Amino acid sequence: MITNEHRFCLRCEKVCRPAKSKNPDAKPFRKALKGFCSNCVVTHFLLSIEPLRDGIEKNGTGILHNPMVQKQFEAVLNAGESELPIEEINWNCVVDSWDLKWPKGLKPK
Repeated sequence: MITNEHRFCLRCEKVCRPAKSKNPDAKPFRKALKGFCSNCVVTHFLLSIEPLRDGIEKNGTGILHNPMVQKQFEAVLNAGESELPIEEINWNCVVDSWDLKWPKGLKPK
């Protein structure tokens, strides 16, 4: 059941749960009142860092299923006091939606 506590991701249009509170100092990921789902946030992050994007595109998005890659990403989350728990990332969704278009003005650079 979708209630007013849910919003839809601006990219994949899947249901998101907006934050009730957030830590403005959280890094690299902070909860939001609206925007992208966790999987699209991860995709945006990976696409925004050129060496990561190039490595993934060179080796194929299937590399994101590698437990070592996921473990390294978890280390990034833990090192930066992120508000994004690793359990919220569905790597199958990240891979499946890798090529989805981004809303105008929100494409990773």
